[in-house]
Amino acid sequence: MKKLLAILLSIVSFSSIYAQNDKFTSVQEVPGKQVYVMPGNLSPCCYVLIDGKLKLTQKDKKHTYTITDRSYKVDYELYLYKKENYLVLKGGQDIFFLKVTDSPLYLSLLRNESLWNDYVKDLNNSYTFLDIKKGCQYHKSNTTVCYDNLSRLKWTGFYFGENDVTLKAEEVTETGFSENSFVVSNTKYKSLKDIVFIHKDKIKPYVTKYEERLVKEKRDREIKDSIYNRRLRLAIATKDMSFGDEDDETKVSEGDTIAIFNYNDTINKFIGRFHFISIRLEDEDIKFLDSQMSSNSVDKNYLMSKKNEGIDGRFEVAYEYDNEHTKQWLEELRGRIKAYENRIAYMKSHQIFITKAGYNYDDDQFGMSYDIYNCFDKTIKYVEITLTCYNNVGDVQRDYFGYSTNKVRGIGPIEPGDGGSYSWEKIFWDEYDVIKNCRITAIRFIFKDGTSKAFSGYANIRKHFTSDAWSQDD
Repeated sequence: MKKLLAILLSIVSFSSIYAQNDKFTSVQEVPGKQVYVMPGNLSPCCYVLIDGKLKLTQKDKKHTYTITDRSYKVDYELYLYKKENYLVLKGGQDIFFLKVTDSPLYLSLLRNESLWNDYVKDLNNSYTFLDIKKGCQYHKSNTTVCYDNLSRLKWTGFYFGENDVTLKAEEVTETGFSENSFVVSNTKYKSLKDIVFIHKDKIKPYVTKYEERLVKEKRDREIKDSIYNRRLRLAIATKDMSFGDEDDETKVSEGDTIAIFNYNDTINKFIGRFHFISIRLEDEDIKFLDSQMSSNSVDKNYLMSKKNEGIDGRFEVAYEYDNEHTKQWLEELRGRIKAYENRIAYMKSHQIFITKAGYNYDDDQFGMSYDIYNCFDKTIKYVEITLTCYNNVGDVQRDYFGYSTNKVRGIGPIEPGDGGSYSWEKIFWDEYDVIKNCRITAIRFIFKDGTSKAFSGYANIRKHFTSDAWSQDD
C-alpha cells in the first residue's frame, strides 16, 4: 500500500511541475528559492551593502556589477533596513539586495531555478531512456545500446532562454560513464515524451522484444550448433590395425575410412565407428579428411574441444554412416566372394590349372615361373612340365647349347582347391637372341594316389590358362 501511495504521489508531484510556471507571482514566493535573474535593467532597484549601509549599485562609482544572467540563492529571512524589507540574493562572492516594495520592477526578471532543479531531478528518476531510432538526432552511433533500441540517459542540467528552458542530457553507460551529450528545449522534450524519451517504467515492450530476440537467436544458435555438431567427421587410417580378440577380430587397413565421433581426453584417444563397432584410435593412427588440403584439421580441433559434450548426436551420425557403408562393404564382399566362387566353379568345370605365367631373365639365360591351381579332386604330388622354345617365325628353336625342349618338375603337395607357385631359373641360353617365346607343350599331374593326368599340345594346354595368366601376350 505504501509503495502504491508513493507512486501516486510521485505522479502527482511530477505532473504539478509540468503545470507550474517558473515565474513568481508575488515576492512572498521568492525567499528560500534558487533564482535565476534574466537579462534586464536592475540597477534602479538593486542594492549592495557598503560600510553597513545599503546603496544602489548604480550609485557605486567605484565598482562595476554584473547582476543579470546569473543564478542566486535567496535567503529565507528578509533583511530589514530602515524599516524596509529586502530580499537577499547570494551568488558567489556577490550579495545583492532587492527592496520588497520594488518588486514590480524586478519580479518579472526572476525565474524559479529551484523548480527546474527539482524538474531535472525528477527526470533522472523517470525518463531515463532514449529511443535511439525515433530519437536518432540525439543519439550517437558509438554509444552503449541496451535492449536493442534504447540508450540510457542522464539529465545534467538546464539553462534559461528568452522564451524557453533548454535541458542538458547525456547518453551514458550502465555505470553512468558519459558517452554523448546533447540539449533539447523543454517544449520539444514535452512533445517527444513517451515517444523518444521513455519512462523507465515503460520500457517493458522494449525488454520483451529484446528478450524474444535473444531467445530466438539462442534457439537459432542451438539449431546451428546442433547441425554443426551432427556433421559427419571422417578420417583415413594411416596404418593397418586390428581390434578385438582372435574370435571376434576387426581389421582396419591403411586407407580405410573411419567415422570419428568423439575425443576421450581421459585416455587421449579418438573414438570412431568402423564395421559395426566403436574403436579407439591414437592421433597418429588417423588423418582427418578436412586436413587433406591444410595441415590444420577443424574437425579434429572441434572434437578435442567438445569432448563428451553433444556426443549422442555425433554418435548417431557416425553410427548411421558406418552402418550404411559397412552394409555396402558387406554387399561388395559378398559379390566378390560370389564372383570368386563362380570363378572356382568355372576353373574346376573347365579344368583351368595355370593362373599365372612369366619369364625369369638373367642376362642371356632365362627360366619360367607358373602358378598352378589344383582344379582336380585329388591331391597333386608332382607337376611335370615340358617347355619348348620358338623363334620369330613360329618354328622350334634350339638355344645356345642346342636345347629346344626341357622338362621341369614341381613338387607338391597341392590339395584340391589350393595352389602352388613354381619358378625355374636358367632353363635356356639365348646367346644370340633368337628365341621369341617358350611354351608348355606337355604337362602331367601325378596325384598322391598314384594316378596321373596329362595334357599335350600348346593350343590345347592354352585353354587351361586363366585369361589373365600372362601379363603380356606370349
